[in-house]
Amino acid sequence: MAATPKLFGVIWEDVRACRVGRFPFVVCYRVLADCVEVLAVLHGSRNPSEWQSRA
Repeated sequence: MAATPKLFGVIWEDVRACRVGRFPFVVCYRVLADCVEVLAVLHGSRNPSEWQSRA
């Protein structure tokens, strides 16, 4: 994710989501000019819109 952050799809405005390998987690993040800002790490079975309350 750090090497190619724009590889993963946009799920809302400028927020992208990436599944974590063999684990049932999804990382919601935003690509900034010089870094990647992680907004939430959620279990895959949780409500996908739950991260919005954390942003």
